[in-house]
Amino acid sequence: MPNEVRRDYARFYTLVNGGAKIPVEFFINNNGGVVLIYERFKFIKRE
Repeated sequence: MPNEVRRDYARFYTLVNGGAKIPVEFFINNNGGVVLIYERFKFIKRE
């Protein structure tokens, strides 16, 4: 579910285990790179 969407940042949340909300954040660089933060994990898009 979207929570906040901007040009360089997006925050969503997902529901797990009976309705607990877990935030998911996307950081978007000017050069097309994307970093995803989900719980304690950091994912980096590679081209």
